[in-house]
Amino acid sequence: MSSKRKAVTLAPAGVLSTREKLWRAMRELKTFRVPDLARRAGVDRSKYSVSDYLRGLLHAGIIRVAAWPGRIGEHATYTLVQDMGVEAPRVRRDGSVVPEPAQQAMWRAMRVLREFSARDLVANAAMAGFTLKMATAASYCTWLARGGYLRSPQKRGEPYRLVKDTGPKAPQILHVKQLYDPNTGKIMAGQTLQEAVDAAEGAA
Repeated sequence: MSSKRKAVTLAPAGVLSTREKLWRAMRELKTFRVPDLARRAGVDRSKYSVSDYLRGLLHAGIIRVAAWPGRIGEHATYTLVQDMGVEAPRVRRDGSVVPEPAQQAMWRAMRVLREFSARDLVANAAMAGFTLKMATAASYCTWLARGGYLRSPQKRGEPYRLVKDTGPKAPQILHVKQLYDPNTGKIMAGQTLQEAVDAAEGAA
């Protein structure tokens, strides 16, 4: 009998989300159409709505329509007018900014503090103006310790220690949707790593 399960894992360092691939391609091309952008970014348009991300950037004033033969969309030509830097803008379709993910905020704090407790991460988040649940901070620390990023406390009251700093992007906890057959011990179908990374940041 087949069953569907979610495999939890940490995304490897250096894996770009589709949003990040598109942004990198925009910065390279400067002026582009949707097919050209998708081709440069290596994005499968049957699995990802490139136009949705462009619509958000358009409303945010980060890109503009340079030319269009009758309608905005597939055949329009866009121009990047605000290069925001290497970090890909996180925007909704209406152009509003998406808040920074909790994992990214915690990772940034870890890289500054080097030694910390889950409570320290919660306090750091509060000083930055957003609420972080203790359970969320504790779970993230546990997963990073499993992944070798943190050294776990050896005694009560001791802090976690950051021992593997792979860069500014936070390691992400991914919930990979896969179809597992316990009769054969094989994964029969499911998300790719790219799909799981996109889903984790709400881009899919």
